[in-house]
Amino acid sequence: MTSASPTSWNLVPRQAAWQAIGLLLRPLHLGIAFPSILYLTALTVFLFRPPDLDLLYADRIVFFILLFFVALKFLGARGRIPFLPAISLPMLSLIALSAFRALRERFDASTWSLVASKFVVPFVLMHLAILVFRNPLREDSSQSSFYWRWPISCSLRLSSWLTQGR
Repeated sequence: MTSASPTSWNLVPRQAAWQAIGLLLRPLHLGIAFPSILYLTALTVFLFRPPDLDLLYADRIVFFILLFFVALKFLGARGRIPFLPAISLPMLSLIALSAFRALRERFDASTWSLVASKFVVPFVLMHLAILVFRNPLREDSSQSSFYWRWPISCSLRLSSWLTQGR
C-alpha cells in the first residue's frame, strides 16, 4: 500500500521571472476568458466617442483588439465560422457592390472609410456577436437568438447614421 502525498500546485518555483511573465500574460487570459466584456466595451467606444476629441483611431484600435481576442478564442475552441444565409448573403452582396463601386473610382480614403463603416464593420460585428454570445449548451442558439442580435445590428446602423450628420 502506498502512502498518498498531498498534491502540490506549486510545481514551478516562484521566481521573479515567472511572476513577470504571468503578469504580462494576464491581459491575454482575461481577453480570451471574457470576450463579452470586450464586445460591450467596443460598442461603448463606438457609440460614445466624442467627435471633438482627437481620438480618431480609438474605435479602430478597439475593433481590432476585439477581433484579435475573439479570433484567439475561436481558434482555441476550434469552432465553426457562423454563417446565417438569410443575413450573411445580403450583407456580403452589399459589401461586394460597395467595394466594386469604390474600386471604379479614383482612390479616396473617405470612400473606403464609408464602405468599411457602413458595410464591413457591421457584418464583422454581427458575426463576432454570434461567436461571443453563443450558448455552448444549445446547438440551435444561432437561430433562436437572432431576435436579440438583430436589434443590436440595427442600433449600430442607426447610431452610425445619426452620428454621420455631425
